[in-house]
Amino acid sequence: MLEVLMKRDLDCVAATCVRWFGGTKLGAGGLVRAYGGTVAKALDLGSIVTIHPTTTLVISAPFALADVTHRTLAAWAEPDGTTTQFDEHGVQVRTRIRCDAVPYAREALREATRNEAQVREVTDD
Repeated sequence: MLEVLMKRDLDCVAATCVRWFGGTKLGAGGLVRAYGGTVAKALDLGSIVTIHPTTTLVISAPFALADVTHRTLAAWAEPDGTTTQFDEHGVQVRTRIRCDAVPYAREALREATRNEAQVREVTDD
């Protein structure tokens, strides 16, 4: 089973195979073929999804920059991962962004808001 996962260059994957014993002994080679074949078929029928590590950014900006902040973040934020709150100081946007995109998102926000938006990385609770 592990050999099938390794040949497909998969990482951070677990495979489980259950065999109901029906009275026929398969032997070591038969078990290898049965289990490996089952994992290979499951992988063929399924789909592979790449998961990227993300982090949460909180962006604070004046009211006048709420629209430009949202438009800039649209290119970087994870789908359905953004919430917006307003207070007396302006807008506060909380969003999930891929870790490798954080420097680019920070720079894009800095340029789009003329360095008026404050960006901080937070840990999730």
